[in-house]
Amino acid sequence: MVTQRSEPLCECPPVFETRFGGDSGQTPIEAISEALAAVSGKELRDLPPLYEFVETEPLEALFEGFERREASDRALFYFPYLDWNVFVRGDGRIRVCDATRSTTVGPVFERDLVPVDEVED
Repeated sequence: MVTQRSEPLCECPPVFETRFGGDSGQTPIEAISEALAAVSGKELRDLPPLYEFVETEPLEALFEGFERREASDRALFYFPYLDWNVFVRGDGRIRVCDATRSTTVGPVFERDLVPVDEVED
């Protein structure tokens, strides 16, 4: 029997989680941008534009309306941004992981968050 794993694996610690859509009303790009500003400790305007790392229009189109679809958590997208790895799931969950740190490999959305200031050197 072959099983498919829909949960992405990562070897960097997840340090931040947020959501797009739903009660937040944010688009994926808005939520991702704010998450990256939060983890970097910088103002959004002081960060390189997201479009330098990922094509934002196709990303928005990929997740448009996913909250209303059945099994939306199966839609997954990943991209690196500076020292961060960003994971986006179709149900609206976004996780940012610290790509400068290493930990045991595990499912990114099942791992406990480690606050940025508590990640060991």
